[in-house]
This record gives sequence, structure tokens and C-alpha cells, in this order.
Amino acid sequence: MNQAIKKATDTLTIKYDKSTQLQGITGSNNQEIAPCIYEEISYVKSLNQFIIKQQGLCGILDNNGNVIVKPAYQMISVKQYISKTLEEGYYIQSAEGFGRINKEGKIIVEPKYNEIDVKEKSFYEANAPHLSKVFYNRMGQKYEGFYGVLHGGYLYKKKFNHQFGTIDQLYNEKLELINDKVKIGYNSRYSYGYMQVSIEKDGDSYLGFIDKQGKIITKNLYDDARDFTKDGIAIVVKDGKKGIINTKEDVIIPFEFDEITDYENGYALVSKNDLWGAIDIHGKLILPIEYDALSSKNDVGFNYIDGIESGFVDLNNRRFQLMTKDKGKSFFYFDNEGKKAPIKSIEKVYPFLDKGTIACYKNKVGLINGLGQVIAPVKYDKISATILGGIGYVKKGNYWAIINEFGEIVTDFKYDLIGFLAPGYCVGKIGNKCTLLSSKGEISENIFDYIGDEKEVGIYWGFGLLNNDYIPISSLDFKTTLDQFEFENVHSLEIHRDRLSFMTNLGYVDTEGTITEIINPIISSKQVTNLVEDDIPLVISESGIISLKNKIGKIPTMFNYANNVFYVEVYQKELLNTMLHYESSFLLGFTGAMMEWALYRVKDVAEERINFNAYLQRIQSLYIASFNFDYLTDEYDWYGGFNEFIVENITDAKEANKLEYLSVLDYYVYKLWRFKIVSNSARKIGLNATEMFSLVRAALPKKYQTLFEEWAYDVLERAKPHCFTSIKDFYTENIPYDQRMDQLVPREFYFDKEYKWDRLENEKRIKAYLKQASIKENPYINHHALEKNPLHFFE
Repeated sequence: MNQAIKKATDTLTIKYDKSTQLQGITGSNNQEIAPCIYEEISYVKSLNQFIIKQQGLCGILDNNGNVIVKPAYQMISVKQYISKTLEEGYYIQSAEGFGRINKEGKIIVEPKYNEIDVKEKSFYEANAPHLSKVFYNRMGQKYEGFYGVLHGGYLYKKKFNHQFGTIDQLYNEKLELINDKVKIGYNSRYSYGYMQVSIEKDGDSYLGFIDKQGKIITKNLYDDARDFTKDGIAIVVKDGKKGIINTKEDVIIPFEFDEITDYENGYALVSKNDLWGAIDIHGKLILPIEYDALSSKNDVGFNYIDGIESGFVDLNNRRFQLMTKDKGKSFFYFDNEGKKAPIKSIEKVYPFLDKGTIACYKNKVGLINGLGQVIAPVKYDKISATILGGIGYVKKGNYWAIINEFGEIVTDFKYDLIGFLAPGYCVGKIGNKCTLLSSKGEISENIFDYIGDEKEVGIYWGFGLLNNDYIPISSLDFKTTLDQFEFENVHSLEIHRDRLSFMTNLGYVDTEGTITEIINPIISSKQVTNLVEDDIPLVISESGIISLKNKIGKIPTMFNYANNVFYVEVYQKELLNTMLHYESSFLLGFTGAMMEWALYRVKDVAEERINFNAYLQRIQSLYIASFNFDYLTDEYDWYGGFNEFIVENITDAKEANKLEYLSVLDYYVYKLWRFKIVSNSARKIGLNATEMFSLVRAALPKKYQTLFEEWAYDVLERAKPHCFTSIKDFYTENIPYDQRMDQLVPREFYFDKEYKWDRLENEKRIKAYLKQASIKENPYINHHALEKNPLHFFE
């Protein structure tokens, strides 16, 4: 058979003519949609179109084979960041730069920029070196000479004014000048029809508001301001005090408060002299300013703290305390006269808690549910503030234990500390070691220095009065609040994982207590079941570099921070400029191949001193990434960082020298971190590949340097017809790099000088490579992505 096929949809098939090595499209009943005249065809499922390549240039066909865009672009990409495009379409690349084109083939952004980003969900901002920024709307209309854009289709320019210095000219969506007397600030945006702006007066700058016609609506000038709300009011600051005005600039709340919170459920909290009260939408004082803390979470009252007293206060300033009327059998909020609070459940006061609220009786504590019923007996010295995912913890005397949602103690009272990790899981500490705990009891042994984060023994998702935030509170001290941003992700660490795992000093431990991954595989003694095949390429084994006894020479520093110059830009300028023309996918595989030269150069020491298989896994992941960037996990970003290990464990200077060199190489693989690979163009990966070439070469004696150079330049020359583009890729941070379609390069290509390029043979070898048992145990590879989005080959 002279053809191979690959399914695009149930009715559309991409066919490959083996004799011409060109592709076409057929429909149902083998009807020809597009003849076999294209070097590449890729189906875009989201747009039901095809990207084609002809004579090295890309275009677009619809699902009937009609040409939407003639082949004219170096690249057409469908990848994009979330919410980073305005229309259904593609990134395009010409010799001048990047642009955007919609699915109908209309150019939205001219292809001549190195950065394209979305601003205010209304415009593309396009930038190129040494040129002023340009804006395009979703229809492709171009706006030049503007400094910035605002929500709702507004644009502004900066102009010099002899009286006020630089001022802004504000234009509406029709490009009509509506104001040239104010300055647009960082917080300037239209909110419910009004925007805060800076107004100059007597040499000073103040804040005021303009409407959508550009008219200044405020006569007074304010030190600070918040946006207008849907109720037509804004919190403003004058002479250091806060008040509230409406759109007519009537003062709703006088300027006498230190703080005013945003309205919630019709009420705002106000503060004077560190005490708090509450006001309604009309400015009426609902609660006197006498509380240490208040929090509004419902429409019938507030949580409060007043000295050592805390509880619930209704809209009539009547206070209620959580107490029992039946000797600890049930609890609810009552006032001094024994009347119940105007709430149906206790959860109205603490709606954030999972199951349970702390109740106290005769100096002992327990947990009650939203109806006030006891779920954990009121008999402990201390207790976690809730049952989170079926688990909590209690203290008797000096020690803690785990309690489940039924109030049952499931561990011994033996832990010095316990803290929440995630719903259903806690960490317990005995001495200096930690244990993973669940509602069933102990999951792991007491062997970890930390679980979750080395700075804390667990975290507790607590409650912050005033702003209703969930704030991590140390289990070490219930009154200690920690930085919520620093600890916001400590509890799970389940990114790109099929199941919940927790970080420890020994690796990731799963919910069964098994250490599933090693944080630093290269210095770990843990071995996998299926090792990566130690298949030394013939060109390397015949070169004579395997386990060279020579000491590693001086390794150049790749970046001079003093002069802000890359080593390769000076000493490998010609090679760098060459590398920048190659596909990112090829460059990743090429980097993996160069890493093999480096690893086998120090094979004797590497096998003896580090986890050699883990280093082979590192290289294997580079080859896998060259097939599809998405096949890397975040663990790829792990830096081996075994310099400390070298200092502590190796006394032989030559051995230390070799491992130090390998550590440097690993650092430059780490510099390729996953996000850069996925999001950047070949500009960055080409730089890294050139750096890797320089580092590998530097470690070799002169005669071997020649052998390595000959090999490397031969690979580049053989790859040129397939992986080389006539223009250099642009350095970009905002445009996701989309792998071009034909650069699937098998490992054999890099090491076999006689390897003949053939698409079907390439695919056959790559398919075999992906079936290696060792890949299933490689921590750098995203196995879920491999299964969910497999490579599609011609059959």
C-alpha cells in the first residue's frame, strides 16, 4: 500500500503519500477534500479547520478543503493563554514578527511584533523593539499614538501641558476626545459609570471622578478614593479621614472614620481609635463604635469581639453568647434574658467551618454542629475549631490525639502537636519527627522531619474577623496568624497529580502513607523497578570519552551579571545565531543528546556517587518533551542541586570536580523550566542549547573537543532540511510557542550519522521509545497527559 492515514474526525482523514511524502485530506467514502500537495497537515479540533504547510510556509484550510489563508506564514499557532485572546483565531509569524488572524482569515494584528497581549478584555497591545506600542480591537482596527487602554473601549494619550506638565487625553470608543484635564492613574477604570482620576490643583495632585462623557463630577479633591459601587456610593479620604459620597457628591457618611469597609448585606463596618461599629447604606449607625472586632456575614447581625468576650450581636445591638441550658447536652446563642439569637443555625455566625464549632462547659471544650448538638464530647482541654473532612484533634493534659466526625478518638494521646494539612488529613509531631494522620488514625510511620511545609506543623484554616478571610493559624499557637499568601498552597501540593500528596523531607507521601516520589531523585538511593536502558550510543562509545580520567577543566560562567552579557553571545555568537533558527522541539532533543555526552564523560563517578538511573530519567524526559512539551510535569523543574551532597560526602578532589560539573549541567537543564518550554519561542531554548554545547565542550580535553564539535555540527547539518527555518525566532514572553507539526525527531537521529529521515520511520521509532517500561516510572513525565493526549501517528 502506497498510502498511510491518520484520523482527524469521524469523517475526515489525513492521508500520506509514501512516494511523494506529501499529505492531503479525504472525507467520507474516500472523497478527496484536499490533494496530497502539502508537506504538513494538522487538524485544529476547536475551530474545525486544518493548518497546512506548503514549501515551508503555513496556511489554513476549512473542513471542506477551501483555502482560508494561503500558505504565507512561518508559523500558525493555536495555543493561547487562558483569557488571552479576543477572537477565535490563531497566532501567525512572518519574517517581521508575530500577529493574529481570525478563523475567517482576516488579519486582526499585523504580523510584525514580538509581544502581543490582551488589555482590559477589549484590545490587543502589540509591541516591537524601538517602536511605540500599538493597539488593535477584536475586529482588527488599529489604534496608534495611544499610551494605554481602559475597560469599556476607552483609550488615552499622554500629552505635555505647560501648566500641569504631563496630562492625559481620554477618548471614548468612537475615538472622540472627552477629557484632557485629568491624569489616568493605576486605579483608573470605569466602575458603574464613573472613574477615579488625578486632578492637579495648586501644584498638588488629588483624586476625583469623571463620568463616561469625561465630565468631572466632583468639586472637592480627595486624598484617596475607592471606586463607585452599584449603589452609587464611593468611599473617599479627606484630610486623613474616610467618608462616603454619592454621585452628586452629597456626603452620605461624614469624614470622621479611620476605616470604612465595603458594604456587605447592606452594612459597612466603621472604625475610630481602633474600635469598630456598623452603619447602614444611609449612614445610620447600627452598632456603636465600641467593639474590638466585628464581622458581617449575614443580614441579621455580626460576629463580635469585645475584650475577652466574643459572640453574636444583632442589628439592635443585643449581644448573644454561645451557652448551654441543659448542662452541656446542647448549645446555642442566648442573651442575658435567655432569648435565642435571631439565627436559625450556629453556622450563620461561623459559616466557614466544615463540621463543628467549639463549645465550652465547666472549663472543658468539645464540638457542636450547626443546630447546637454535641458531636465531640465537651470534656477536652483543647480541641480543633472544627471537624475538617471528617477529622479533628483534641488535647488531654500534655498530649494530642485524632478525633473523627463521630466524636471517636482514633489514636493514642501521644502527639506533642497536631495540625490540619487538608480536609481529612492532619500531621502529628512526636519529638522532632512527624506522622501523617487521617480519620482512621496513623497512616505513616513517625519518620518525617516535616509534612506539608518545614516551617509549620500543619496549618489550620481559621477565620479572620473584619475581612472574613480564611487565614492559616499555627497549630503551635492558636493565637498566631501566619502570612496567608506564604501558606495558601501548603495544604495540598496536588498540582498535576492524580491523587493527593504531601511534601515531606523524604519526598511526596500519598494518602496511603507511601512515599511516591523523591524530591531529589539524583541523590536518592531509591531505585525503580524498570531502569532506563543504559544504551550508550556508538558514536560516544567509539569516541573514547567514557569515564575519562582527566580532571574537568575550568567551566565558564554562562552569564556575566556585572555586564549583563551571556557567555555564548561573545564566544559562541555564530553557533548561537544558528541555533536560534531551529525548532524548539528539535533543540530539546539535541540538548538531551548533548547531556548524554556529558554524563558518559563522568560515568565512573556518576554511577558510584549518584543515582545514575535518575540522571538517565532526566535525559529521557528531554526526549519525551521534544515529542510534546505537555508531557513534562512540574517535577521537571526540580534542580538536582547536589553541590551540598558533594561537599558533605566526597573527599576525593577529582571525583568532586566531576560531580560538580554534572551539577552545573543539571542546573542548565533546570533553567529550561517547564513554563519557559511551553510558553517561549526557540529564542530561549536556543540560548540554553548553545550554553549546553559550551559546557559539554569545555569539560573535554582538546582532541575530544574536536570529536564532539564534529558530531554536534553534523547533527545540525542533517537536521537543517527538516528543523531549520529561514528566519530567527523572536524572543517573546506573552506568545505561547506552538510546536510546528513535522519536527518529531527520534533519539536515533542524533547519534546515527547514516540515519535517513523518513516520517513513517521516525514515527515508528518514537512509538517504540514511548513504550519503554522505564517511562512509566519517570517522575519528570506527566503520565496522565501521555494517556489523555497521545501522539497520533500515520497507520
